[in-house]
Amino acid sequence: MKRKVYVGDVVIGGEEIILQGMAKSDTNDVDKVLEEIEDMVEEGASLVRVAVPDRKSIDALREIVKRSPVPIIADIHFNPELAILSMDAGVKKIRLNPSNIRNERDIERIVNKAKEMKIPIRVGVNSGSIVYEGKKGKVNSDDLIESLKREVSILEKLSFKDIVLSAKSPDVMLTIETYRKMKELFPYPIHLGVTATGGGEEGLIKSSIAIGYLLMEGIGDTIRVSLTGSSSDEVRVGRLILENLGLRKRERVEIIACPKCGRCNKDFDKILERVREEIGNLKIPIKVAVMGCEVNALGEAGQADYGIALTRGKILLFKKGVKIK
Repeated sequence: MKRKVYVGDVVIGGEEIILQGMAKSDTNDVDKVLEEIEDMVEEGASLVRVAVPDRKSIDALREIVKRSPVPIIADIHFNPELAILSMDAGVKKIRLNPSNIRNERDIERIVNKAKEMKIPIRVGVNSGSIVYEGKKGKVNSDDLIESLKREVSILEKLSFKDIVLSAKSPDVMLTIETYRKMKELFPYPIHLGVTATGGGEEGLIKSSIAIGYLLMEGIGDTIRVSLTGSSSDEVRVGRLILENLGLRKRERVEIIACPKCGRCNKDFDKILERVREEIGNLKIPIKVAVMGCEVNALGEAGQADYGIALTRGKILLFKKGVKIK
């Protein structure tokens, strides 16, 4: 049976898929990081991860934790001391990369502190970090799983079970294959994500396919979308993935629009953009359809909560399937 892990008051491994994000600003710029966190929370994030690159950032981290509206996760690489200091600073979860903190005594120190403070640890493997474990050549799913197995065995030997697992890669099929194996092998909650996806359409496509596919297979307890854009954009994409899979209740306006063709009313783009500007960010769970011609206008606009159907000669308005103008 899969364990539940508590990150402050947030449960990973329960019925809800937890949406999280990661701050991208310099950790020492406390106000900027907190501004990012507020934006991510506005988009639906329940947890936020913050990089802890050096000792200098610990004081900033302490202030971020104090002022953040959601639990903070410390992202730790290379230096085990930063994990200890981060827990003292008040974070509610630690992310460790097993490829770059490998000394068992260091891991034991971190685990003992985490047990004392009841703080969970995410074992987060990345395909790009496997080189630190001596891997040469192309990384495969077995490489990622073996890295997880090694770290989990150390934690379990220390009687530590508050574990979350992830194994990220920029390759969609490798990601899917690895997470399938992970689900079969481990009883711990799973953090989904695709790393180094790039920006723009390619990043959106990679994350949507991999995360969406795995969620539909019942794999995954928390997600973070990684893009080169803003942190709030990442969270928004993650929220939309969950909403469109029916795994999260829609809280905002959903605007649907036709793909356009040669029949499309010449004012379609202008009207659609105006609709997006006026109501796109409203926190009202309704569907609004904007259709550019007669072919699907009556069906789509009529089935939405509100609809605009543009025909050659006029504009029709619908409310709950009833034409009102």
